Amino acid sequence: EGEDGEDFVPPKPATPVWAGYTLTNVLTVNWHIAEHASDYEIRENLNWGNAVGLVFRGYAHSLSFIPKSREFILYLRALNAAGEYSDGYAILTVSLPAPSPPSQPDVEAYFNALKIRPVPLASPSVMGYYVYISGDGISDKVPVVAGGSLTYPLPSGTTVVIQVSAYDIL
Repeated sequence: EGEDGEDFVPPKPATPVWAGYTLTNVLTVNWHIAEHASDYEIRENLNWGNAVGLVFRGYAHSLSFIPKSREFILYLRALNAAGEYSDGYAILTVSLPAPSPPSQPDVEAYFNALKIRPVPLASPSVMGYYVYISGDGISDKVPVVAGGSLTYPLPSGTTVVIQVSAYDIL
């Protein structure tokens, strides 16, 4: 109860504001503290309070998760201790482009093998690389973790084409 014997009614929370996002091995979204907020709700749709489309509900100012797609919109709304929503909501448009193609790999030829080192991209979201080896009846796709290398057995005198692509969490 309040000082005058009336029940305390918490003020309606302010509309929250997104601070941004970063992609590494997870997507991390951040938002600023909203005045009078005791919880936040993040959704993929505008069905506030509904389980379908709910991404997060609780008290925090950041959230890390693995996204399901490269392009999507998140909606953020604050709640007070009585469960009353802020008047407005914030919209975050997330765009996660695929990793750029890396440079040609470093390749060292040995008697019966090739040592292939993908050239790292300066992107914290790159988890690794695919090395594509083709030619002379060969068609292989071999994963290599970021920072790693591949020793590929190959008879001396065999000519192949080597290409590399990067992959991230999506």
